[in-house]
Amino acid sequence: AFLKETLRASDIVGGALAVVGTYLLVTFAPHTSTHITAHLVQRYAVSWQFLIYLFLEVIVFSILLYLYKRRNMKHITIVMLLVALLASLTVISVKAVSGMITESIKGHLQLTYPIFYVMLVVMVASCAFQIKFLNQAMKLFDATEVVPINFVFFTASAITAGTLVNHNSEQHCHQVLNILYRLYISSFSSSIYS
Repeated sequence: AFLKETLRASDIVGGALAVVGTYLLVTFAPHTSTHITAHLVQRYAVSWQFLIYLFLEVIVFSILLYLYKRRNMKHITIVMLLVALLASLTVISVKAVSGMITESIKGHLQLTYPIFYVMLVVMVASCAFQIKFLNQAMKLFDATEVVPINFVFFTASAITAGTLVNHNSEQHCHQVLNILYRLYISSFSSSIYS
């Protein structure tokens, strides 16, 4: 025991899930770069895939927030799912904002479109609340529990959001969602029984 900590089964599972998450992130990340313009962001923001995803995310987030705040359910899975849902919005908005800034630097001004400022506000707000919930999780639970669960949930939410927003990855969508579903279930089960 290098850090004078005992190695538990949950630590091994957490490490394995971190490796699997990294593998999935690298494997299913798009290998082509798309020029992110304000028109493209607007088109993606009103696509039926994104609207359904956003609607489901708001419903799930509201239910989890109700359980966490009103019912005082301080379970690690609830807190980490709140972080992961916010993380997916952060990933989407950071990609949109950075892409529009890049296009503006290249000479195609994107900062005059209202969607840039909407995405900027979403980015700052989701990042701030994500940090708030992650800090609460670190106060309530041990870092050996929070870090691996956060890694898996963050990776899964980022891949899910990226797949739904990035229409170049549609052929992998069902395969990715199936794997992510299994990761969510295994992480959820291991966090309940640990």
